[in-house]
Amino acid sequence: MAVTHRYQDYLANFEGGIIFNLLCHLIDLTVLMLGKPHGIAAFPKATRGARADVTNNGLIVMDYPHAIATLHACDMQPRGIEYRRLKICGTKGAVELSPLERFDGNPLQMRLTLREGNTQYAAGTHCVDLGVVTDRYRDQLLEFAEIVNGLKENPYSYEHERLVHETLLAACGRLKRS
Repeated sequence: MAVTHRYQDYLANFEGGIIFNLLCHLIDLTVLMLGKPHGIAAFPKATRGARADVTNNGLIVMDYPHAIATLHACDMQPRGIEYRRLKICGTKGAVELSPLERFDGNPLQMRLTLREGNTQYAAGTHCVDLGVVTDRYRDQLLEFAEIVNGLKENPYSYEHERLVHETLLAACGRLKRS
């Protein structure tokens, strides 16, 4: 018997399901950091017991000349918010936010590992306190209002926005990448 899940009913509204609804944010961030991927492969799935017509479990692999980005989301993971993470590894170090965001009154913390020290951090692993986030959208909406009112220049170009949407549509199977 299929699991009744209101979020899956919501996801059914989008081609690409959870890839379109949630992974779009990580696609935006990845494109901001790494640019246009050379290739993209998507693995849209429905978990056991979920509606067969709903992608509620998705994996995206974005290929770059010297990097691979993997993005994953699944709505059936127990306590999934605790496992949302952003991990970036490079030749000189790594950063990890896990959980990616939190709204429980505890500070968001980033794990920073450096091969070599710099003026702020010694070589090794550090826990960087990013403070308590009290509102998920407040700062974003205030910045958006400044942009709309001409008080601040939009930091994102039309080319960036086009590339994010093109990559998202490719991940959802709606656009073939060139």
